[in-house]
Amino acid sequence: MNGRDFLDCARRYSIASAEGDWRTAVSRAYYAVFHHFREWLLLKNVRLGSGWQSHSSLYLGLANCGIASNRVIADRIDELRKSRTYADCDLWRKVTPTTASRAVDDADAIFADFQTALQATPAQQIADGARNYLIAIGRITP
Repeated sequence: MNGRDFLDCARRYSIASAEGDWRTAVSRAYYAVFHHFREWLLLKNVRLGSGWQSHSSLYLGLANCGIASNRVIADRIDELRKSRTYADCDLWRKVTPTTASRAVDDADAIFADFQTALQATPAQQIADGARNYLIAIGRITP
């Protein structure tokens, strides 16, 4: 299994008929993105770890890698993470089929936009920038 497989789950849950399913769709959409990017960085020798801090390290590394287009992508990943937190933790917030569909669409768009960014910037440059920033702030070791 790879992280993007969660997006298939998110699609199925987003068209279900219960709020719990829609909440799960939002969560799975985020985790599809999170695991995909964490694995992508790992393949480039950037190890974020597996604890709670890896979520913010993913954002911080991509946002501060020195490539402006990646900052936008990182911000969108972080917005999806916030949506996941609302869906999983803030049960008083209403989650609708529209919310679920939007999360799936956002994940799809993030993947597509990152592929476009990779056409303009070498992958290793992005990964090296992320690694260097995360080392500089003490999030990962050299």
